[in-house]
Amino acid sequence: MTDTNIRLAAVVLDCPDTQALTAFYASLLAGKVAASSDETWAELEPPHQLLHFQRVDDYIPPSWPDGGPQQFHLDTWSWTTSSRRMPRWSRQGRHHSTPSTHCQ
Repeated sequence: MTDTNIRLAAVVLDCPDTQALTAFYASLLAGKVAASSDETWAELEPPHQLLHFQRVDDYIPPSWPDGGPQQFHLDTWSWTTSSRRMPRWSRQGRHHSTPSTHCQ
């Protein structure tokens, strides 16, 4: 039997507007939108290249929290530093507002 190594290549989020959602995550993560991105497919540059966005013409956004369950979410972490301490990590417990026709 041959061993197969599988690695996660990307998380692809369906959305109606790749440019708006990619710009949102680039801003949130202090990243940059890849130059190859267009209106049907968009990516973030390294080190955030695991996030990709694809346009779905008949996209129906989730109704969470008012309706059905959320379909997907990303947990983010932040850290603070000072000249006297090591970085301190904390899990973000608040919801960041994405564009109104976003995916979750």
